[in-house]
Amino acid sequence: TLFTHILHMDKIYRLWDRLLMEQTSFPLFLAVAIMKTLRDQLLAMDFNSCILFFSNMPNLPMDRCFVLGTQLHESTPLSILIRKFIVGSEPAIPDPKMPWERQLTLEQMRVELAPRIAFDDIRNFTPSIVCLDIRPPEEFAMKNYPGSTNLNLKETTFKDLQSYHGKHISIIGDRGDNAAKVRVIINDKP
Repeated sequence: TLFTHILHMDKIYRLWDRLLMEQTSFPLFLAVAIMKTLRDQLLAMDFNSCILFFSNMPNLPMDRCFVLGTQLHESTPLSILIRKFIVGSEPAIPDPKMPWERQLTLEQMRVELAPRIAFDDIRNFTPSIVCLDIRPPEEFAMKNYPGSTNLNLKETTFKDLQSYHGKHISIIGDRGDNAAKVRVIINDKP
Protein backbone atom coordinates (compact mmCIF):
# COMPACT_ATOMS: atom_id res chain seq x y z
CA THR A 1 0.00 0.00 0.00
CA LEU A 2 3.11 2.22 -0.03
CA PHE A 3 2.38 3.73 3.39
CA THR A 4 -1.08 5.11 2.43
CA HIS A 5 -2.68 3.65 5.54
CA ILE A 6 -0.29 5.22 8.03
CA LEU A 7 0.62 8.68 6.71
CA HIS A 8 -1.29 11.89 6.17
CA MET A 9 -2.01 12.92 2.58
CA ASP A 10 0.56 15.76 2.46
CA LYS A 11 3.32 13.31 3.44
CA ILE A 12 2.07 10.67 1.03
CA TYR A 13 2.49 13.01 -1.96
CA ARG A 14 6.08 13.81 -0.94
CA LEU A 15 6.77 10.17 -0.25
CA TRP A 16 5.44 8.94 -3.58
CA ASP A 17 7.46 11.54 -5.48
CA ARG A 18 10.55 10.19 -3.78
CA LEU A 19 9.62 6.53 -4.29
CA LEU A 20 9.08 7.07 -8.02
CA MET A 21 12.58 8.56 -8.34
CA GLU A 22 14.40 5.82 -6.41
CA GLN A 23 15.19 2.16 -7.06
CA THR A 24 12.52 -0.43 -6.35
CA SER A 25 14.35 -1.50 -3.17
CA PHE A 26 14.04 1.96 -1.55
CA PRO A 27 10.60 1.41 0.10
CA LEU A 28 12.12 -1.34 2.26
CA PHE A 29 14.84 1.01 3.49
CA LEU A 30 12.31 3.75 4.10
CA ALA A 31 10.20 1.34 6.19
CA VAL A 32 13.30 0.42 8.22
CA ALA A 33 14.07 4.13 8.66
CA ILE A 34 10.54 4.76 9.94
CA MET A 35 10.89 1.86 12.39
CA LYS A 36 14.28 3.16 13.58
CA THR A 37 12.85 6.66 13.99
CA LEU A 38 10.00 5.32 16.11
CA ARG A 39 12.10 2.63 17.83
CA ASP A 40 11.88 3.89 21.40
CA GLN A 41 8.13 4.39 21.20
CA LEU A 42 7.55 0.98 19.61
CA LEU A 43 9.69 -0.91 22.13
CA ALA A 44 7.64 0.54 24.98
CA MET A 45 4.41 -0.96 23.54
CA ASP A 46 2.93 -4.42 23.27
CA PHE A 47 1.92 -5.84 19.87
CA ASN A 48 -1.70 -4.61 19.93
CA SER A 49 -0.60 -1.11 20.92
CA CYS A 50 1.85 -1.07 17.99
CA ILE A 51 -0.95 -1.95 15.57
CA LEU A 52 -3.10 0.87 16.93
CA PHE A 53 -0.10 3.20 16.88
CA PHE A 54 0.48 2.56 13.17
CA SER A 55 -3.19 2.95 12.33
CA ASN A 56 -3.12 6.47 13.77
CA MET A 57 0.44 7.53 12.97
CA PRO A 58 1.74 10.52 14.90
CA ASN A 59 3.51 13.42 13.24
CA LEU A 60 6.47 11.64 11.66
CA PRO A 61 9.63 13.61 10.77
CA MET A 62 9.72 12.55 7.10
CA ASP A 63 12.88 14.53 6.30
CA ARG A 64 14.74 12.54 8.95
CA CYS A 65 13.25 9.28 7.65
CA PHE A 66 14.28 10.15 4.06
CA VAL A 67 17.84 10.92 5.15
CA LEU A 68 18.13 7.73 7.21
CA GLY A 69 16.47 5.60 4.50
CA THR A 70 18.83 7.05 1.89
CA GLN A 71 21.88 6.36 4.10
CA LEU A 72 20.79 2.77 4.64
CA HIS A 73 20.08 2.32 0.93
CA GLU A 74 23.40 3.79 -0.19
CA SER A 75 25.40 1.79 2.37
CA THR A 76 24.04 -1.50 1.02
CA PRO A 77 25.95 -2.99 -1.93
CA LEU A 78 23.96 -3.00 -5.17
CA SER A 79 24.42 -6.74 -5.74
CA ILE A 80 22.55 -7.42 -2.49
CA LEU A 81 19.74 -5.04 -3.44
CA ILE A 82 19.19 -6.52 -6.89
CA ARG A 83 19.29 -10.31 -6.70
CA LYS A 84 20.00 -11.78 -10.13
CA PHE A 85 19.17 -15.36 -10.92
CA ILE A 86 18.83 -17.52 -14.00
CA VAL A 87 15.58 -19.03 -15.17
CA GLY A 88 15.47 -22.81 -15.36
CA SER A 89 17.01 -25.59 -13.36
CA GLU A 90 20.50 -25.68 -14.83
CA PRO A 91 23.09 -23.19 -13.55
CA ALA A 92 25.01 -21.22 -16.17
CA ILE A 93 28.62 -22.10 -16.99
CA PRO A 94 30.86 -19.75 -14.97
CA ASP A 95 33.19 -17.31 -16.66
CA PRO A 96 36.69 -18.94 -16.52
CA LYS A 97 38.20 -15.53 -15.68
CA MET A 98 35.86 -15.17 -12.68
CA PRO A 99 34.81 -18.64 -11.46
CA TRP A 100 33.60 -17.15 -8.16
CA GLU A 101 30.85 -15.22 -10.00
CA ARG A 102 28.68 -18.30 -10.54
CA GLN A 103 25.04 -17.59 -11.40
CA LEU A 104 22.37 -19.49 -9.49
CA THR A 105 18.82 -20.55 -10.12
CA LEU A 106 16.06 -19.06 -7.96
CA GLU A 107 15.71 -22.38 -6.11
CA GLN A 108 19.43 -22.39 -5.27
CA MET A 109 19.27 -18.82 -3.98
CA ARG A 110 16.33 -19.59 -1.71
CA VAL A 111 18.32 -22.13 0.32
CA GLU A 112 21.36 -19.92 0.88
CA LEU A 113 22.00 -18.48 4.34
CA ALA A 114 22.72 -14.94 3.12
CA PRO A 115 22.63 -13.00 -0.13
CA ARG A 116 25.68 -13.18 -2.36
CA ILE A 117 27.66 -10.04 -2.98
CA ALA A 118 29.41 -9.35 -6.29
CA PHE A 119 33.18 -9.00 -6.19
CA ASP A 120 32.93 -5.58 -7.84
CA ASP A 121 30.92 -4.46 -4.82
CA ILE A 122 33.54 -5.91 -2.48
CA ARG A 123 36.28 -4.04 -4.33
CA ASN A 124 34.42 -0.73 -4.47
CA PHE A 125 32.51 -0.76 -1.18
CA THR A 126 33.32 1.85 1.47
CA PRO A 127 34.14 1.01 4.21
CA SER A 128 36.18 -1.87 2.94
CA ILE A 129 34.97 -5.46 3.25
CA VAL A 130 37.18 -8.18 4.73
CA CYS A 131 37.13 -11.33 2.57
CA LEU A 132 37.52 -14.59 4.49
CA ASP A 133 38.01 -17.61 2.24
CA ILE A 134 36.85 -20.75 4.06
CA ARG A 135 37.84 -23.23 1.37
CA PRO A 136 40.54 -25.79 2.18
CA PRO A 137 44.07 -24.31 2.02
CA GLU A 138 44.90 -26.41 -1.09
CA GLU A 139 42.01 -24.86 -3.06
CA PHE A 140 42.87 -21.40 -1.76
CA ALA A 141 46.49 -21.86 -2.94
CA MET A 142 45.32 -22.82 -6.47
CA LYS A 143 43.07 -19.78 -6.97
CA ASN A 144 41.87 -17.07 -4.65
CA TYR A 145 40.36 -13.62 -4.63
CA PRO A 146 43.11 -10.96 -4.34
CA GLY A 147 43.38 -9.68 -0.77
CA SER A 148 41.34 -12.48 0.78
CA THR A 149 42.49 -14.36 3.89
CA ASN A 150 42.29 -18.12 4.12
CA LEU A 151 40.55 -19.28 7.28
CA ASN A 152 41.29 -22.87 8.30
CA LEU A 153 37.99 -24.00 9.83
CA LYS A 154 39.58 -26.96 11.59
CA GLU A 155 41.69 -24.61 13.72
CA THR A 156 39.49 -21.47 13.96
CA THR A 157 37.63 -20.50 17.12
CA PHE A 158 35.39 -17.60 18.04
CA LYS A 159 38.37 -15.91 19.70
CA ASP A 160 40.20 -15.95 16.34
CA LEU A 161 37.30 -14.09 14.72
CA GLN A 162 37.15 -11.32 17.35
CA SER A 163 39.68 -9.25 15.39
CA TYR A 164 37.00 -8.88 12.70
CA HIS A 165 34.36 -7.56 15.15
CA GLY A 166 32.59 -4.49 13.78
CA LYS A 167 33.94 -4.96 10.24
CA HIS A 168 32.01 -5.87 7.11
CA ILE A 169 32.85 -9.48 6.29
CA SER A 170 32.30 -11.48 3.12
CA ILE A 171 32.69 -15.25 3.30
CA ILE A 172 34.06 -17.01 0.24
CA GLY A 173 33.37 -20.73 0.25
CA ASP A 174 32.63 -23.84 -1.70
CA ARG A 175 29.36 -25.68 -2.08
CA GLY A 176 29.98 -27.75 1.06
CA ASP A 177 28.79 -27.16 4.59
CA ASN A 178 31.59 -24.75 5.52
CA ALA A 179 29.21 -21.77 5.84
CA ALA A 180 27.32 -23.67 8.53
CA LYS A 181 30.65 -24.32 10.30
CA VAL A 182 31.44 -20.59 10.30
CA ARG A 183 28.00 -19.89 11.77
CA VAL A 184 28.70 -22.41 14.54
CA ILE A 185 32.09 -20.80 15.27
CA ILE A 186 30.55 -17.32 15.39
CA ASN A 187 27.73 -18.49 17.66
CA ASP A 188 30.16 -20.43 19.92
CA LYS A 189 30.98 -17.41 22.08
CA PRO A 190 33.17 -18.07 25.11
